[in-house]
Amino acid sequence: MNVTYSDLFQFCIFIVALVGLCYQIFKGKKYPPHLAHVTAARKGSIYCSG
Repeated sequence: MNVTYSDLFQFCIFIVALVGLCYQIFKGKKYPPHLAHVTAARKGSIYCSG
């Protein structure tokens, strides 16, 4: 099976477009509640969720 530069270029463009789409979808979402508490605890916050 031969892979040409054209095939490689099209594949790279596809990957870049897919990453861009995922970024657009998930950029406005915040962490789920559990991860937000863990992240806050790691940053030294006094907040406890228990």
